[in-house]
Amino acid sequence: NKKITKASYQKRSKEAFDSISNYFPKATIKEFRETGKKMKDTILYRQRKFFSEFLLSQCKTPLPKEAKELQVKSTYSFSSLSNIDFKVLDQIVENGDIAALGLQSDPLLNGVVEASWSPHIVTLTGRRWNPRKNRCEFRIVNSWGSPCANVKNPEVECDEENGELWISENLIQYYGNSLTTIKGSWRDDAKLDPNYEPYDPEL
Repeated sequence: NKKITKASYQKRSKEAFDSISNYFPKATIKEFRETGKKMKDTILYRQRKFFSEFLLSQCKTPLPKEAKELQVKSTYSFSSLSNIDFKVLDQIVENGDIAALGLQSDPLLNGVVEASWSPHIVTLTGRRWNPRKNRCEFRIVNSWGSPCANVKNPEVECDEENGELWISENLIQYYGNSLTTIKGSWRDDAKLDPNYEPYDPEL
């Protein structure tokens, strides 16, 4: 095998970097080389892992100084038993906060038991009492697609006009598997201000 010298390495890595730089306009040759040094596995795995690592290195959006005070708390369970704490859910809604809720979306929306499922994240945005069904329901908003496109479960109420899904506590208890919340937000301090006014989407 031909020995790779420092000069040849720098030349070859520069050529490789130039060939993909159009796709990563804010990338630097240093980041490209540093990512390459982390790859120690098989060639195929290195190729896949390299682009994954290099892509992550390009997350350069500056965060406000307040972001350093944020604390992300997450719980997750792959078992059939949900670990969703409804006291936390209630507190999130009452504080006007937003949380990411993980669900077994396919069986939840289809209303049938399936042999396999993929975890999916939705945004928890509200709560209501449904007098018609005599139960508490939570409002979730999907991150993509039409909200009612794949809803076949009669226990899930869909509001196509507002892009919302309403699901009961029982469904969250059965199909929920993760809950992610943010603590230390500037909104927490803002609510202590006597002049604080809740967000009104109509304004």
